[in-house]
Amino acid sequence: MSKLGDAGFDVMNRIVEDATLWHKGRSDSDLRDSAFPAPTDVAPEQRMLYRAIARGYTATFTDEDVEVGDLGWSTSLQEQGVRLVGPVGIPLLHRDGTHELRVLRAAYRGSLLDDTDVRFALLRAREWAPEALRIVAADLLQLTPPVECDVSVADRLDDTYEWLAERVAVIRARQNKQLAVAGADCRACAYIPNCPAVTGRSSGPR
Repeated sequence: MSKLGDAGFDVMNRIVEDATLWHKGRSDSDLRDSAFPAPTDVAPEQRMLYRAIARGYTATFTDEDVEVGDLGWSTSLQEQGVRLVGPVGIPLLHRDGTHELRVLRAAYRGSLLDDTDVRFALLRAREWAPEALRIVAADLLQLTPPVECDVSVADRLDDTYEWLAERVAVIRARQNKQLAVAGADCRACAYIPNCPAVTGRSSGPR
């Protein structure tokens, strides 16, 4: 694995951690610049990237009086028999009661916030924000206007559970090595003319 390929992820992960710590421990006398201390244990290129992203954060988000929530590293969904793992954003509770999930990007090429992002966020944050959730995604390098999405959690959960169940079913079907699936399985297969996945004919396990 290339260390250079992970450089950007390392910097963004540190930005998320430093921003979270800033919101957790800040006091009224703290300067905003103290939120992102210049790292000394990274390459010069990473240090420059860190500073640029840090400037983007302070320029994009001016709020300070928030409470940091805790979503943990994973969420277990017993009915589906799966566990969703990974960070989903910085959970922030504003003084007006708004639950915000802050998603940070850097030079992101795709949509800042697509439907999959929203569904994953709902599943990970449903207990922390059981009624309403605001998801804010921002590109801290390109500094385009943040994308905001206000979601009624209760109204979206049933549909999201169904969406997850469909995708879990696809993954479990792919685990069955006796089931022929047209696509990647065809590369080294010498029996394509007789394959039910290609011809549409029914047959037993290949």
